[in-house]
Amino acid sequence: MRPLPRPRPHGMPGSRLLAALCGALLCASGLFAASGDFCDSSQCLNGGTCLLGQDDTPFYCLCPEGFTGLICNETEKGPCFPNPCRNDAECQVVDDSHRGDVFTQYVCKCPHGYTGVHCETTCAMPLGMETGAISDSQISASSVHLGFMGLQRWAPELARLHRTGIVNAWTASNYDKNPWIQVNLMRKMRVTGVVTQGASRAGSAEYLKTFKVAYSVSGRKFQFIQSTEGTGDKMFVGNMDNSGLKVNLFDFPLEVQYVRLVPIICHRGCTLRFELLGCELNGIFNGVKLVVETPEETLFSHRGANATLPCRYHYEPALLSPRPVRVKWWKLSENGAPEQDVLVAIGRRHRSFGDYRGRVRLRRDEERQVSLQIRDLRLEDSGRYRCEVIDGLEDESGLVELELRGVVFPYQHPRGRYQLSFHEAQRACVEQDAVVASFEQLFRAWEEGLDWCNAGWLQDASVQYPITRVRQPCGGLGLAPGVRSYGPRHHRLHRYDAFCFAPALRGQVYYLEHPEKLTLAEAEEACREDGAHIAKVGQLFAAWKFRGLDRCDAGWLADGSVRYPVVHPRPNCGLLEPGVRSFGFPDPQAREYGVYCYRPR
Repeated sequence: MRPLPRPRPHGMPGSRLLAALCGALLCASGLFAASGDFCDSSQCLNGGTCLLGQDDTPFYCLCPEGFTGLICNETEKGPCFPNPCRNDAECQVVDDSHRGDVFTQYVCKCPHGYTGVHCETTCAMPLGMETGAISDSQISASSVHLGFMGLQRWAPELARLHRTGIVNAWTASNYDKNPWIQVNLMRKMRVTGVVTQGASRAGSAEYLKTFKVAYSVSGRKFQFIQSTEGTGDKMFVGNMDNSGLKVNLFDFPLEVQYVRLVPIICHRGCTLRFELLGCELNGIFNGVKLVVETPEETLFSHRGANATLPCRYHYEPALLSPRPVRVKWWKLSENGAPEQDVLVAIGRRHRSFGDYRGRVRLRRDEERQVSLQIRDLRLEDSGRYRCEVIDGLEDESGLVELELRGVVFPYQHPRGRYQLSFHEAQRACVEQDAVVASFEQLFRAWEEGLDWCNAGWLQDASVQYPITRVRQPCGGLGLAPGVRSYGPRHHRLHRYDAFCFAPALRGQVYYLEHPEKLTLAEAEEACREDGAHIAKVGQLFAAWKFRGLDRCDAGWLADGSVRYPVVHPRPNCGLLEPGVRSFGFPDPQAREYGVYCYRPR
């Protein structure tokens, strides 16, 4: 409240000034009766406080906020009266000389947790971890704990509040020295806080005691939330048990697409369930919402084929006339690595990037269709793609998963068992026209019957092996069948075999009919003379799996091994199960085998 302005003598006693201040703070609330310097407040309207005047003024009124006039009988005028802001927000008048892009005469200073022009929107809503609005594919982590011989996978997509079950949270690997878990919100959003929760593993409570929060707009470069005291990265206090919820609101909202939680101190293990709090940055503009549609199911294709990744967009409500949009396709990388640009298009102009240059284009057979067509699919094209549509400030996207059909096979170094570091395993698979298999690919192969007792590297640098028939020399009799895990291993120090993934073939693998048995060098020359190349291990497995190649004749392959494929088991042709049999790596000078050749199409 403020008094009506009037002239004051310079010699006003301090007691009177004190009384005036007291009246402004207390008397309007009825805590003081009129006495001394105070007068009968009934002379002031609308709750005003009466104070004795000086000289020719018998009294004057201290008016409450919103009123003015000699006796508080007039309503105060201005952009902030009455207050247009909601939720106890402060209204601030904007000076015309400093208005800039503000087209009102005031701005609302929102209290924590609110947003909008008039602070009308709560910006501390759950963003979808618990409800599933944030999909599994949007959540990634630096590592995963594999428990109970690899049968329990504490994966990042399990890190949802109040999730139940034996395996009900994300846990980082014990070998991970710098663990993190992150969410890709698929568009820029306003993030204002995080709720964390621990979990129980093996009957013991595990949780994050302290953690940091990093964020990014592009997913390429992250930075940590800083402390308001200027002491560096802000440290957030986490949980004290496995089930309670701990809410941490940020000092300032983040306008980001990626949010990463980085455990600092963990109780027993870095185990976490969590929820992000915030709101849409600008989910609706001009009363119209942009919606992007992509298929939920995985698309399957094979190497060398053409594939179309469907993506459409529309507006709610529908627009009468088309609007220009910008379209961007990305390929998501595994384990939190940066995304890979594929194509950007504005109108009929487009630009492709990297290995996709010249192989991709937008299909626009129908209005508002922005599907991506990829020609001549390569092994590395398998993965998850993001279709992003940008209309001015509005930005929406969807995911499409593309998987190439292939076969998983175990591979050993010519020197024998457990000779490959992780990088050597990667190189060995590539040399056999394959790549190191992912856990999902190995698990699918196990479901189809793959049984192998030697542990091998996988794409995430973990070491695992699939068992369908429990036996003593292969982990003992006390465990159920499954994919058993040694967990992540050191890329250089540890050595194992490899599990490779070879896609379906474009060409033909065949056994070369030759009048004589051949040495390795003679086998290579014989294939060249036939207009082909000596086949690689991955090519032989793919021909067995997808072309039904069935021969009982052992033949040389490019790596110096000798193998043969059996689709229909029969007497005198190895074990009574389908598969690719191996004779190992014989002496290259041995003239005892035929050869398998590969002719590209």
